[in-house]
Amino acid sequence: MGKPLYVLINPRVASAAEEFAYHVQQLKLGELIGARTAGAANNNALVPVAPCFVLSVSRGHPVHAVSETNWEGVGIAPDVETPPEQALEVAQSRALKKLLANPGLTPALRSGYAWAQTTVEAGLHPVSVPARILKPLAGRFGPNEVSWRDGALWLRRGGRPAARLTPLTAEGLFSVEGHESLRARLTGKALELLWSDAPEPAVFARG
Repeated sequence: MGKPLYVLINPRVASAAEEFAYHVQQLKLGELIGARTAGAANNNALVPVAPCFVLSVSRGHPVHAVSETNWEGVGIAPDVETPPEQALEVAQSRALKKLLANPGLTPALRSGYAWAQTTVEAGLHPVSVPARILKPLAGRFGPNEVSWRDGALWLRRGGRPAARLTPLTAEGLFSVEGHESLRARLTGKALELLWSDAPEPAVFARG
């Protein structure tokens, strides 16, 4: 109880799944995220008819106590409309924003939520940085090397295999392929390696 609830819906949600979503919406238990549902509320029974037919007979018509109707033929409209393939990320974004608005968060929790929010927002709003801006960021930074190839920046830390860098923001923050807890920030003068559980980044000046 008291926890935010987000239910993902789309046109393939029907019948009992729709009923659950309808209760959530009508009783104001949470938010529906996605696209309008199928609109299959009424119950039916399937009766075999010889020699090879099936007769569908309506036998139930649910009526919700709040709306005094149901969702038959019209479906359930989302509270937040978004393409179904983005519904999960939109729900995560809304949840993280609500969590970050809590003034009583510990620094560790706030940092963790902010880290996750950056990932979610980058998925919802992918950043495209021109090659003319990315290429000059390549160079050697202490034991680390950032190179440009195949239309992307690659980070090699010491003797480890190179990992592709993907822009998370337009301000030089990158995800490191294969390392969810590691990010890189390139300022032009330095490389900053940031870990999700470390309070401060490791900074390496351009060599």
